[in-house]
Order: sequence, then C-alpha cells, then structure tokens
Amino acid sequence: MRKTLLLVLMTLFTLSTVSAQFLSTVSAQFRTKIAVMDFNPGVGVDASMVNGLSDMLISSLFDTGNFTIVERNQLNQVIKEQGFQGSNLSAGQIAQVGKILGVKAVLVGTVNVTGGEYNIDVRIVDVESGEVVATAGVTKTTSKTYRDLMPPLANELAAKIAPKPAALTMQSQIRIAYINTQQIITEMPEYVRAEEEIRQYQSQLQNKLEQMQVEFNKMMEEYQRSPSTSLQQQLQNLQEQYQDFSNQAQNNIQNKQGELMAPVIKKLERTIEIVGDENSFACIIDESTNAIPYKKGLIDATVLVKRKLGIY
Repeated sequence: MRKTLLLVLMTLFTLSTVSAQFLSTVSAQFRTKIAVMDFNPGVGVDASMVNGLSDMLISSLFDTGNFTIVERNQLNQVIKEQGFQGSNLSAGQIAQVGKILGVKAVLVGTVNVTGGEYNIDVRIVDVESGEVVATAGVTKTTSKTYRDLMPPLANELAAKIAPKPAALTMQSQIRIAYINTQQIITEMPEYVRAEEEIRQYQSQLQNKLEQMQVEFNKMMEEYQRSPSTSLQQQLQNLQEQYQDFSNQAQNNIQNKQGELMAPVIKKLERTIEIVGDENSFACIIDESTNAIPYKKGLIDATVLVKRKLGIY
C-alpha cells in the first residue's frame, strides 16, 4: 500500500510532464477544435455494427495534425445534460452542443448498406451557422478493413476545411509566411511567469500530499505494532482521501494551466494578426504544428512576431 502511494506521488508531479502538457496546450490552440459524434446506424445496419468506428476516425483525424478533438466523455455529458437522445441529433441540437463545448465544428457520421456494400458518410457541421461545411465518404470492400479506411477519410476532411497554402503559392503576388509559435511563446515573459506560478502551485499541492504520506506512514507503523479494526478503517479512509486529493490536484493543475495560458494565447494570436496585416501576408502557417517540407518562397515571420512582442 505504501509503495502505491509513493508511486502516485512521484508520477503526478513530474515537472517534465507538466511542461510537455503546457506546450501541448499552446499547440492545440492553433488547430481546428472539433467534436466527433458516435456514428449513426443507417439502412441495413444495427447499432452494434457501428460501435468503435468513430473512435477509429478520431485517431486518424488527430494524426493529420489539423484537429484538436474534444474527449468523448465530455461530449456525452453535454448531450445528456441537454436531454438529447443518443447521437441522432438535429442540426440545431448539434450546433447547440458544439457551442457548449466551445468547438468550431461537430462531425457526424452514418453507416448504410447499399447493394451489399457498407458505405460510411460523414459531414462536418459549423457550430456558428449550423451549416454543413464539408462532407466525405468511403466504401468498405473485402480487401479493406474499417481501420484501413479511416486515414484517407480523415485526410480528405482535413484538406476540405484546412487552409491550402500550396494552392496559394501558385500565385506569386500572394505573400505567405510561416512562424514557430512554440518557439515564440516560450520566450514570452508572460509564459515564463505563468510557468513559474504553475511550479509554485504544483509545489503547494505536492507538500500537501507529502504531509498526507507522512500521516499515513505513522498510522501504518502504529497499525503494525498494534493491529485493530479501527486503525485498519482509518488507513483505508486515508488511502481514499489521498487518492481523491491526487486526482483533484491533477485537475486543478490543468485548470490553472488553462487559466494562465488563455491571456498569453490571446496576446500571441492578436500579435500574429497585426504582423499579418502590416506585412500584407495572405496566410501565416505555424510550422510547430504543421510540417512544411518545402519553404522556398515563404517568409519566416517568427522574428517579426517576436519584435512586435518586444522579445527580440
């Protein structure tokens, strides 16, 4: 029991993990945030046949690097709270759920059997307008599994709703730039201060856990000297309190990160817009979240953004 508690203490407050999550939060702000509904069974299909398909697509959508995807349990919780039934929602209900989740769009999908073939059709609904902004579909064949079909489906959706810098560069009069947001943000004084505040907050929580650990150890020693049902129950209660506090501490750290990062992200986004307007850039690509294998003709605007922020 003691080893388990110590392991939780060590893994929960690893500084490198917190820093990685911090930067991951930054990168996510520059992707399209979406929610993915459970697929609907259509003609000739029952519910058991579509189980897991949306999860496969989520993995492929994430791999494109163009999407931030809301956790399924959050989506299901909102649907439940709004009193909606299952995944078969109207366009208005889909938009309502999306707005509550703070996403830009919601993906819905249906599986139908037509002529003996299994067809997967998906559509992306814009939360603000309630309109379908992209559709895509694939057909399952005997030589392809459902998992084989998901990457091309995800890539097609990403291509339809993401900027197309390659097409823009065909017109020489259009100025396109790229930046590295992770490089910029880690040099912002606001980021440094936020990271230090996170460390201090983390240290406070860690101290509290260590105090609980000491209390647990003392009680365990007492129990080993003189076992009793009462002490056994107290040890169990302390174990539960420790675990509850550990879980809550992790949530608190994540919430603190979001609270401190929001104004930093907003300032960076506004600065990027200003630099884009001042230099007449038609598009600015973030190379920290999107691979740019060919940069000839593109302008590195990282320095321009740093200068505007006063950190270069």
